[in-house]
Amino acid sequence: MNQQMKILKEIAQTADRNDFYSRAKQLGKIASKAFAGHRSQMTNLENIANSTLKVTDVLDYIKKQVAKNKMWRRYNFGTELKKYIENSLRKRREEICSRIEGVEENSFEGQRIYLNLIREFVRQLVVHYEYREPIGDEHNDGDN
Repeated sequence: MNQQMKILKEIAQTADRNDFYSRAKQLGKIASKAFAGHRSQMTNLENIANSTLKVTDVLDYIKKQVAKNKMWRRYNFGTELKKYIENSLRKRREEICSRIEGVEENSFEGQRIYLNLIREFVRQLVVHYEYREPIGDEHNDGDN
């Protein structure tokens, strides 16, 4: 298996872990409360994550939104998202890099792994947000 396939496999396995999914679900639930009726906030976050070539662009976007938009401060959503990306996803990147020979954390490939983890996390978060948003907390998916 070539290196690129190993990287994609590692990212997919990481994104499929229960703790990754659970955190996306938890933040999606918070986002549905913080951004009720303002879907564009999640759409813009997803667009930034999917279109940028730098992790710092995603983090700067979140910081800017927290600073200027009170919805991002509700329920500590923006700060928690930023912390998760900076701490947990960075650690996941380090774990993946250590398992793939020749990939250093701060290399181009290491940064690409980090960005792809962010994209996958944001994608899952937005799915959970959208699942809850139309009907709010009336939808009981077992995690009240």
